[in-house]
Amino acid sequence: MSEDEFWDMIPANFFLKMQGFYDFQKFLQNSQWERTRTLASILLQPHLKKGRKIDPKKLIPLEWDEALKESKNDTPDKLEQDTRDLLYKWGELENPDKFKLHKIKNKK
Repeated sequence: MSEDEFWDMIPANFFLKMQGFYDFQKFLQNSQWERTRTLASILLQPHLKKGRKIDPKKLIPLEWDEALKESKNDTPDKLEQDTRDLLYKWGELENPDKFKLHKIKNKK
């Protein structure tokens, strides 16, 4: 960011840009850790007993593994309830009891 861009920004835009920078740096660091644990598991694999495999997530557990596991456990009903609550909070929904998400049917 140039100095002119900095002085032309309002504080809210600056903080959003700063937050985006920090999120990107965290993403890069997480990617490096993922690469490291994958490489460690590959390097250890030949030294294990025949037929055994090592899972990189079990070898080096990382803090974001739990967050990913929790987000995968969200049920459609919980997602619908969260959507209903947010729409009601934002004033987009007058009666939350009548709200229903469209269900996608699997065609076989």
